[in-house]
Amino acid sequence: MKMAFCTNCGSPLQDGARFCTSCGAKIAAPSQVPDPAPLPEQNAAQGMPMQQGVPTPSFEYQGDYNQMPAPNPPKSKLPFILGGVCALFAAAGIALGASTLILGHAPWSSGEEVEEEKDKDKDDKKAKKDEKEDKEEEKGAEDSGKAASSEEVTAAKEQLDAAVQKAASYLSNPQYSVLSRYQQEAQKYLDDGDAVQAQKSIKKLENLAGAAGGQSPIKIEVEQADASTYPNVKLYARIYESAGGNSVNDLEQDGFFITEQVGTGTYAEVPVSRAVQLNQAERLNICMTADLSGSMMGSPLQEAKTVMSQFLANVQQQAGDQVSLISFNNEVSVHTAFTNDLGSVTNAVNALTIPQDKSTALYDALYVSLQQTAQQSGAKCIIAFTDGADNASQVTPDAVAAYSRDLKIPIYIIGVGDLSNSAQLETIASAAGGYYRNVGQIGSMGEIYDEIFRKQKEMYLIEYVTQNSQDQVSARNIDVNYVDDARAAIAAYSYVPEVLIRPTTEDSRILTGDYVIPYSDREYVTASALSMLNAEQLRLARNEIYARKGRLFKDQQLQQYFNSKPWYHGTIAPDSFKESMLSDVEKANAYFILNYERLKGYIR
Repeated sequence: MKMAFCTNCGSPLQDGARFCTSCGAKIAAPSQVPDPAPLPEQNAAQGMPMQQGVPTPSFEYQGDYNQMPAPNPPKSKLPFILGGVCALFAAAGIALGASTLILGHAPWSSGEEVEEEKDKDKDDKKAKKDEKEDKEEEKGAEDSGKAASSEEVTAAKEQLDAAVQKAASYLSNPQYSVLSRYQQEAQKYLDDGDAVQAQKSIKKLENLAGAAGGQSPIKIEVEQADASTYPNVKLYARIYESAGGNSVNDLEQDGFFITEQVGTGTYAEVPVSRAVQLNQAERLNICMTADLSGSMMGSPLQEAKTVMSQFLANVQQQAGDQVSLISFNNEVSVHTAFTNDLGSVTNAVNALTIPQDKSTALYDALYVSLQQTAQQSGAKCIIAFTDGADNASQVTPDAVAAYSRDLKIPIYIIGVGDLSNSAQLETIASAAGGYYRNVGQIGSMGEIYDEIFRKQKEMYLIEYVTQNSQDQVSARNIDVNYVDDARAAIAAYSYVPEVLIRPTTEDSRILTGDYVIPYSDREYVTASALSMLNAEQLRLARNEIYARKGRLFKDQQLQQYFNSKPWYHGTIAPDSFKESMLSDVEKANAYFILNYERLKGYIR
């Protein structure tokens, strides 16, 4: 007979027992004891698999009490054992907590802290769950986008083919190599299945092709170049709306590109190192040239001083702006060189006076202004005003216009009253992006001064390093390109580095005062200085070396010219003059100028 066990506590039962002697539980009748359910092969007490051969306890009923209720499934002693252990630990914890409180130390953790930890764990788990769901959602959207982009890629390929076909004539021209960049860029995105980025590149390709064909919502005009830090070259461009002419002020540097041709070489793209609008960010050099001829005497001069002083108050000193002041009548005077000390310039303006019976040498003054201004680094312009026609210059208006064009320096001329030489003034002003305006009164000049300043400050500086820097005489033919998703523009421009580099301090003294070359009696003249002069000026410069020593001239025109100079006192007949009367420097300069004239073909 098999031994029976209590279904409640597991203790062995005596044969025929109605109650368990250990726990007092009633013993069920044998007919009501269910067959034991199959148990997993695991030891419940130890959490280990059951070993083969260990007998399974029997729950067979040994009595005959058919009316007893069916017992609960057998219970293990393990819960009681674990409960006892937990109770011991709890008691120990209470005792330890009490001792801690008695000793005056805080317990390890309070009930509130436990709850806070539980809440924190819940929050962390929820945050991780939300983050996981977000990532899965993003991945799903990304996968969905990729899956849906096959049709978009096909459409983008068709769009690219159409754009390439439309721009075919430009894509084959090295001058428009930037277009090829966007074609290749778009193709790469399409190969990667990225239709969105491909369409952006295609749009830029379309915009640039339209600009190359003359269709663009914006226009670029490069107004001047600065090579004072050669081979670093600064270009100054006005960028404005095609429709209204308003300045465009929101262009980003990464939208600018330059392609450059050196001489007759191949166009190549060169990096743009900087692109920024001048306003408050870049220096502007302004040469103010004032008419002090006899007709300006009295109230006209006072009004002119007021206009110039008000203009100086608007100059952006914090941006490094510099101003110089030059005046003219029958001779040219430099009152202040370029400076950002606006107080000294204002003082010079207030000190301007007009000698009696002075004529107007405007063209000479503009020539000297160009020489002075060309030496400055940064954007440059000349603002001149006159109330009378030129009647005393050695320089021709065509020479001034050509010089302005070569140096890329704009001249703004304000004429006061009716001037007989307005056509010549317009020619000079338009040579390099300036303009000529006529006003009825001196006081009206203020608005024009402000307009010129605003126009200059709205320009963009676009900076790059030219190729083949050792070659300074070959022309640089460049295209300045701008493109973004909405617009594009292309502007052609050319310059010769040697011409921009050439002006020196020596050159700036030519034609100042009553001399063609004021220093030819004490300093050696250079070819750079002579290159500024035309044939007649070279002839005068050579002969003024002799005139300084009191030589008379057989040529009546020369004699009349030197008689008009306050420094000339001719007393020595031409045949009596000896070369030994000249210093070594004067002799060298006289022969150097003569040889230069022969080299140019002016004399034989």
